[in-house]
Amino acid sequence: MLVSICAVGIIASQTLWVIDFLSNLIGHPFTGLTDYMFMANHSLFLRGLSLFHGWLPFLLVYLVWPLGYDGRGQPAWTVVAWALLLISFFLMPPPRPDPGLTPVNIDYVWGFNDTEAQHWMPPVIWVAALMILLPAVLYAPVHFLLRGLMPKPMRAR
Repeated sequence: MLVSICAVGIIASQTLWVIDFLSNLIGHPFTGLTDYMFMANHSLFLRGLSLFHGWLPFLLVYLVWPLGYDGRGQPAWTVVAWALLLISFFLMPPPRPDPGLTPVNIDYVWGFNDTEAQHWMPPVIWVAALMILLPAVLYAPVHFLLRGLMPKPMRAR
């Protein structure tokens, strides 16, 4: 079940990261999500550390295949994601003009920019929208895909 929880929550976003990274490599950024990987003013160590995004979705698919996909992964990950979003919003630093190496705007709870909060809607509405849209747009499609393509977990066979 633990691998299923991770798979349902991580595969979609990390696959998007891989697609954007590869498109950046050939000179056509897709989303801008990995632009920092190609900026010389960012630490080479931190950019290298970020490469885990590239292999993690493939490792999770590789692990789910022999173990089987446990459908309880989707609701479990949703609860974990909601808790992390709320912790990031209420306890972690918001964006600021010069964040330096300080982690700010964790989980994009203030918008998609680390130097300035979004201004489209009140911050609480933004977080509520994330809590609704992430499970609907990222987790549910992966859940249905894994449920349809992967074997059932050992306990259910």
